[in-house]
Amino acid sequence: SDEDRRDMAALFSRDDLTFVSFNGLDFDYPILCAALDGWEERSLKELANTIITEGLRQWQTMDRFKITQYEIDIVDLMEVAPGVKVSLKRYMGRMGYKTMMDMPFDHDHDLTDPDDLSTTRKYCFNDCGGTLALFRQLKEQMELRVQLSEEHGIDLRSKSDAQIAEAILRKRLGIIGKQN
Repeated sequence: SDEDRRDMAALFSRDDLTFVSFNGLDFDYPILCAALDGWEERSLKELANTIITEGLRQWQTMDRFKITQYEIDIVDLMEVAPGVKVSLKRYMGRMGYKTMMDMPFDHDHDLTDPDDLSTTRKYCFNDCGGTLALFRQLKEQMELRVQLSEEHGIDLRSKSDAQIAEAILRKRLGIIGKQN
């Protein structure tokens, strides 16, 4: 509804909130922006399925589907987390997180049964807990990224170490172009 969209827009435009995610820049951000654009639930579901099946990056999704880019302060831990990029579940396992929960149905399953909705809610809250635990584990890395972001005037909070070096060099050399 228009009221829900207004409430969501107000929440995501707050200056005092930073949203922390895992794979949020490539998945959550485009979905949120499409929702703010007024996309209906079925269209959002189809967009999510396309992002998953085609492995689209944020800029590909935004360009292809002509989605408005909203200013949402979102940090993505996916590149910050050490080692070979793996799933949030794998990081949760490495941290010894108290519960592990895989999505009990395929990503293109329609949630029509109330039990499916309840299960999905539990799954999402469990992932939120795992994301928070990972964020806390990455406290020093995140503090460094905030410091470097302030020092260089570019947002480096969601970047890997190598991406940080590249972004700083690109800025110093005046190279413009799409960056991760």
